Amino acid sequence: MNFFHRLRSQFHKKELDQELSEELAFHIEQETEENIAAGMSAEDARYAAMRKFGGIDQAKEECRDAWGLRFIDTLLQDLRFGLRMLAKNPGFTAVAILTLALGIGVNTAIFSLLHDTILARLPISHPEELVQLTWLHGTEGWSTFNWPDYEPLLAPQPALPGLFACLRQEMNLRAGNVSEQVRAHLVSGSYYSTLGVKAILGRTLVVGDDQPAAAPAAVLSYRYWGRRFGFDPAAVGQTVYLNGTPFTVVGVTPPEFFGVNRLEPPDITCPLRVTALPEGNSYYVSYFARLQPGVSIEQARAQVGIRFHALLDDELKSERNWMGKLKLDVISGATGEESVQMLLVEPLRVLSILVSVLLVICCTNLATLLLGRGAARSREVAVRLALGAGRWRIVRQLLTESVLLGATGGAVGLFVGYGVHSLLRTLLAIDQSTSLQFHLHLSLLAFTAGVSLVTGIAFGLAPALRAARLSLGSIIKGDAPAVGRLWAGPTRSFLVVQVAASVLLLVGAMLFNRTLRNLETVDAGFNLTAFC
Repeated sequence: MNFFHRLRSQFHKKELDQELSEELAFHIEQETEENIAAGMSAEDARYAAMRKFGGIDQAKEECRDAWGLRFIDTLLQDLRFGLRMLAKNPGFTAVAILTLALGIGVNTAIFSLLHDTILARLPISHPEELVQLTWLHGTEGWSTFNWPDYEPLLAPQPALPGLFACLRQEMNLRAGNVSEQVRAHLVSGSYYSTLGVKAILGRTLVVGDDQPAAAPAAVLSYRYWGRRFGFDPAAVGQTVYLNGTPFTVVGVTPPEFFGVNRLEPPDITCPLRVTALPEGNSYYVSYFARLQPGVSIEQARAQVGIRFHALLDDELKSERNWMGKLKLDVISGATGEESVQMLLVEPLRVLSILVSVLLVICCTNLATLLLGRGAARSREVAVRLALGAGRWRIVRQLLTESVLLGATGGAVGLFVGYGVHSLLRTLLAIDQSTSLQFHLHLSLLAFTAGVSLVTGIAFGLAPALRAARLSLGSIIKGDAPAVGRLWAGPTRSFLVVQVAASVLLLVGAMLFNRTLRNLETVDAGFNLTAFC
C-alpha cells in the first residue's frame, strides 16, 4: 500500500507541494507566536523559529523523497537530459538512429517470417491438440499419402476421434461469364469440424457433403469472396463451376482462416470424394487429426500405426528390404503443414545468422561513435564529477541516452522491417496472397522492444563505463594524450570486431552470388526453350 501511495503521489505533486508549504508555514507561525509570548520581539521571534525549524528547502526535499519513488524522479530527469543532449547533436542522432533502424529492422522482418512459419499456431480451436500424420523410411520422411490407397486411415481411432485429408489443386473456376484459375483445397467431410472453424456466412462443409452421392458444395475463403464477389452476401447459394462441374456455394470462412498451409491458402474448399479427379493420376494428400483429450502423441502413434501397416497390400509387402524400414509417425500440427516449415526453415535460419551479424556490426559501429563522442564530452563529465555527481549516476545517464537511441531506432526499425519483409517475400518466392503478412502483433512488438533495449545497453555500456573512469586531474590539466589513451583501447577493439564481421558478411555474399551464377550455367540435360 505504501508503494501505491508513493506511486499515486507522482501525479499530484502540485497539490502536495501546496499542502506542504501551508503546513510548514503553519508550524513556523506557531513557533513564532510562542516566542512572542515569551517576550521576544516579532522579528527576533520569527528568526528564532526559522533557525529552530531548519532549512525550509531541505525540509521540502526530505518530504518529497518520503512521498514519492526516488528512482522515478531521477529517471525522468535522466530522460529529459538525454533528449536535450540528443537534440543538441542532430547529425549524430540521425546517423545513430538510421544505423540502428537498419539492424533492428532486418532482424524484425526475419523474426516476423520465423514467427508466422514456425512459431505461430494456427488460428483454430485448441491448436495444441492438432497432429499431422507422416511416414518415415529410414532417416527420410514424407508428409503426404497416396490417395485413395490410404483412404481407410480416415476411419476414427480411439486416440484420434477426428481425422481429415486435404489435397491442394489448381482448378478452373467459372462464375457467371468469368473464368479464372483458383487454388482449391479438396478436403474430407470432417475438415472444418476437426479444426473447429465456423463460417461467418452460411455454413461450412460437413460429413454428409463428402459422400459420393451428395450434391457438390463449396466454401469460399474470405479473401476470395471479397476479390471475386465484392463481399456480396448473395454469393452464398450461387453456383460456380470447377473444371466444368457445378458446385453450390454454401458458406464463407473467417478472414483469419487460411487452412493448414500458410503458403498456399485456399480460394475455395470442396469435398474430396465429390470432386471429379482425373483417373489414372496419383494424388498426394495430407492427413491431420485431433487428439482425444488426455491422449499423448505416443499413444496415437501406436494406434494409427497398426492400421497403417494393415493397409500395405501383398505386392508391397513382398518388398521386404524396403518395407521393413517403413513406419508411421504422428507429429504436432499446431503450426500447420510440415512441408511449409521444411521449405522455409533453412533459408530463414541462414538469414537469421546473417542479420544477427549485421546487428553486431551496427552495435559496434555505434559503440565506436559513442566512444568518440564520449572523448569530446570528457570535460563535461569531469565537471559533473567535480560537482559531486556519483560515477554510477554518470553511467546511468549515459546508458539512458543510448537506450533512448535504441528505442527510437527500434521504432523506425518497424518501418524498415515492413519494407524488408516485403523484399524477403519476393526473394523467397512467397505468394503475396499468403498469410505471411507483416502484422504488428504482440510477439513482434515484444521482440522489437527487447532487441532495442538489449542493443541500447550493448553499444552504450562500454562508453558509459569508460566515461566513469575519467581522471579528473588529467581532464582539468588538459592532458590530451592521457585522455586519448583512455579511449583508444576500446575504440581499436570495436573496430576489429566491426571489420571482422563485415568481412564475414562480404565473403558470404560473394560465395552466395557465385553459387547463383553457377546454377544459372549448369547443364540441365534438356533444352528448356523447347517447352516454352
